[in-house]
Amino acid sequence: MGKAQVGLNKPNNTANFSPADDKWELKKFLLKASNGAITEWALMAREVSGSTTTGYVIKAPTTSANGQNTVGILAEPITTADTDYAVDRMIGIYVPINASAEMNFLVGSGTFTAIDVGKVVALYSDSLSVAVDSLGLGVEITGYRDSTHGLCKMLVQRAVTA
Repeated sequence: MGKAQVGLNKPNNTANFSPADDKWELKKFLLKASNGAITEWALMAREVSGSTTTGYVIKAPTTSANGQNTVGILAEPITTADTDYAVDRMIGIYVPINASAEMNFLVGSGTFTAIDVGKVVALYSDSLSVAVDSLGLGVEITGYRDSTHGLCKMLVQRAVTA
């Protein structure tokens, strides 16, 4: 598996989440068949049932209160038209190599300004963007690009475990 990178003559992805540096690698994880359609660049997490991880990944919840651990960024869309949609399958997810890996994010709700850098905030309800005015265990804002885009880190080392 290779490192996350922008293809030749392609613009940087500024929608949803995407790797912002070379501190990411592509790995395979098991997705449960009943997980539904998921947009590419969604944040993904380990599924937890009761107090145990199930071995599957799911679209990241907006809170880590149930013990889900964020693992990375979905590298491929999951659609109902996929021939293997109705079965458990391996999917590609960009995972951070270390805690300093940054990712681009899209603002899903709230007013985003440069003074938000350093805040730990929640994921927006779509798991594709950030709720910049909602404190939570989603991501730590590390940079400001404009009112709708920024840089952040996953809170791997601070994630709640089951």
